[in-house]
Amino acid sequence: MKGVTIVVKAIKALYNPAGITICQNGGEFNDLDHYHIHVIPREREPSFADFYSEALLNNEALKKKLPETRVALAAKIERLKGTV
Repeated sequence: MKGVTIVVKAIKALYNPAGITICQNGGEFNDLDHYHIHVIPREREPSFADFYSEALLNNEALKKKLPETRVALAAKIERLKGTV
């Protein structure tokens, strides 16, 4: 949970979302063989259901931003380590 706390702080600092959803899927809804937690920044629009939509998964503009987002989050997380 310390890791989740640091990731949430980094997302809030970098993107100032309206909220954040944290969830872990289990049972028949867990299609992976390891434990992991989703940390999802939220805005009022679009709805949370859109997070799981094929259109979002296939959005080329969002895919192009992933490397930049990863670098920004990694840098912020590194600075926040030890603060929790």
